[in-house]
Amino acid sequence: MTDFTIQHFQQVADQAKANAGSVADGLKQCFEQKYTVEAGDLASLPTASERDALNEPGLLVGMRVGNTGIVVVIPESFPLPEWYREPNESQKARLGTIGMEWSMALLPEELMAEDFSSHPFDNLNSAIDLVTPDPEAQWIPLQATAEGGTPFTLYLVGPVSKPCLDPKEVAQKATQEAKKEAVLEGMAYSDPSGAMTEEERRTRMARVMKLKVDVSVRLAEKKIELSQLVAMAPGSLILFDKACEELLDMYVNNTPYCRGEVVKVGEHFGLKVNEVGFHMEREARII
Repeated sequence: MTDFTIQHFQQVADQAKANAGSVADGLKQCFEQKYTVEAGDLASLPTASERDALNEPGLLVGMRVGNTGIVVVIPESFPLPEWYREPNESQKARLGTIGMEWSMALLPEELMAEDFSSHPFDNLNSAIDLVTPDPEAQWIPLQATAEGGTPFTLYLVGPVSKPCLDPKEVAQKATQEAKKEAVLEGMAYSDPSGAMTEEERRTRMARVMKLKVDVSVRLAEKKIELSQLVAMAPGSLILFDKACEELLDMYVNNTPYCRGEVVKVGEHFGLKVNEVGFHMEREARII
């Protein structure tokens, strides 16, 4: 599949003007309100400091073609409905189709989007940088007006390297990096003299990080009577209270570290990590 390029985005500018009615229909199907849309002229993407008007929450609709793509920036003041941050199943379906509708209206005929997304972001200005625009990226203002309403401006931005970026994944990655840094700091060698440089400290830490630890995954556990244990024979069945869909616990040196779900990788099984650094919950004993 051909990646989306700046040349393709210039074609999108023409498509946006020619198919403004289809763009408006996509808004209507998603937000259940009739709009008119007018596409503006193509322009170079301003720097973050020049996009102060987008320092607000909103929605990023992504369309991926190959390894790149485009996004549509929709400010919360559009106005977006209150449900856009936590949509129900029906609303998720509507958000899921708006990218598909727009891809058919905006992309050149020879291109087909492979993936679509609609994610809320706390700050659209920062979100534009997170999706990694091409150095030559441009944007197209789309003036959308609801019946009897005030005109608002949406923005079509491209090409970008991560059009379907999920902000939750960004937050999880940042948390993991912070935990990693905290581990490094917590394991740092003491240096009473203060003579060790930062580079020397990190070199020593790098050696420590090569140490191997025992990792094990625990399916479930329970207490049984000794008589049950003694009576076990081939074919005996032991039932556990843990449901099949529950996450499994992974231990590092017999200490709980994370939780995840079982996946099959070829002829082996693996653990897809869902939670890191969880706290074990245990019932209080009654004495």
